[in-house]
Amino acid sequence: MIREIPFTAQTNECSNTLMGFVLSFFWIGMP
Repeated sequence: MIREIPFTAQTNECSNTLMGFVLSFFWIGMP
């Protein structure tokens, strides 16, 4: 397995938070 570097982990965390915000926005916007 390829080991994730701290930069990738940090980017993944930021992306995960952004995705959570977007998902919440879509869920609120859904009828």
